[in-house]
Amino acid sequence: MAVRFQEIELRAILTHCPMHCVNLAVHGTASAVPLMCNFLLLVTDLINFFRDSPKRCATIKTIAERLNCEQSSVRPLCVTRFTVKATALEGIHSQLHILDEALTHIGEESNDNTICSRASGFRHKLNQFEFYFSLTVSLRLFQKTDRLSAQLQKKDISAGTGSELVAFAIKQLEQYRTDEKFAELWKTACDKAVELNAEAPNLPRQRRVPAKLLHKCSDNARQQLNQFDCPQDLFQVYYFEIFDLAISRLKERIIEKSVSVLIAIENLLRAEWMGEALEAADMNVVRDANMSDIDCNRLYYQLESLAQVHNQCQEDEPQDSNTMTITGCVGKSPVRCLLPDVVKLCQLYLVNPATTATAERSFSLLRRLKTYLRSTMTEKRLNHCLILNLYND
Repeated sequence: MAVRFQEIELRAILTHCPMHCVNLAVHGTASAVPLMCNFLLLVTDLINFFRDSPKRCATIKTIAERLNCEQSSVRPLCVTRFTVKATALEGIHSQLHILDEALTHIGEESNDNTICSRASGFRHKLNQFEFYFSLTVSLRLFQKTDRLSAQLQKKDISAGTGSELVAFAIKQLEQYRTDEKFAELWKTACDKAVELNAEAPNLPRQRRVPAKLLHKCSDNARQQLNQFDCPQDLFQVYYFEIFDLAISRLKERIIEKSVSVLIAIENLLRAEWMGEALEAADMNVVRDANMSDIDCNRLYYQLESLAQVHNQCQEDEPQDSNTMTITGCVGKSPVRCLLPDVVKLCQLYLVNPATTATAERSFSLLRRLKTYLRSTMTEKRLNHCLILNLYND
């Protein structure tokens, strides 16, 4: 569809919603690493195991109150959104003692063999060091991506600001790629495992290559079959693989696909608005964007008048320097008729949304409003309810 639009209108700009790109990047990271994939499946099953039964939820609440724990319920884990998992994992991290005691109680009191076996299986998984290591790494990763996703969903986010936020998040993730950070995380995971009497870290059983395939393996492949001297070396490989994939997926989906035209427009408007010098590279990007109805030579001289528009707006009311404020002031200014190319540049920027989160909120809101009990609601009343809920402020 995007290709067809661009065939009809060369000026059409294809934008990728950064929030969805973060979602896909985290999803790809978790799916590519078996350690992360198995851990998230286990946590999802564990949370659903408790939340599917009011009796088991009551057991969690009773034990939490007895142990004076602030959180007395199991937080839900959203399956379809990979960028809202930090809250649920933080709840799991703070309730490990409660979950272990609750699973023991359920296994002893339940008369259902299936429930008993599931509770026993969950306790066995919680007793493994791999669970605590995966939990610690996941908290580091999802805390960064969750905050990034929350910022990218704001209504006033711009393309340039979104790219800057993603670049900053990538730098934060790159800081974890050091031996010192891994040693710190390893110590945290080991201390937590010792606190809960879990198993010590160990190497998995080595799988032997079948004899009929052994002759096909090279000497290097045979040497790599037993390449880890201790469990810490094995988990260090997992650690760096997770963060390497997360960084590369974010760069691939957002940084490399960032819309240079929108970012260049933001830089041009913001520079002249603040009285700074224009970058020739930004003007060249706008010139090469097939904007036949914008004369870049006239645009250059018209942009110089933005500082005067800024001074007029400051006299009426102090304004911020974000792009949405600049375009709003240009649209309200009485001298906009003297800046036709600047107005066209602002219009081009405004018709290209930086995120689809605002539009998708209406679909989520529609699902909450149009319930089964309201299935006979008329379209007129539904529209009125949607407007009241969308613009409740």
